[in-house]
Amino acid sequence: MLKIAFDPYYKHQLKDGHRFPMEKYELIPENLLRKNICKSDNFFSPLPIEKQLLLSTCLLYTSPS
Repeated sequence: MLKIAFDPYYKHQLKDGHRFPMEKYELIPENLLRKNICKSDNFFSPLPIEKQLLLSTCLLYTSPS
């Protein structure tokens, strides 16, 4: 079964007219459900990332080469 991470908690409001309007991402699950492409049990709410994993990932991209 296809699992899709989605939670309205992660909604990030951008200014009106932004080139990447966030509202469209909220509509994706609604459309998948309405068109019977997915069922509600395909969606799950992601867990918060562990602080150590987040910090180690950040170090990969911020450390000088």
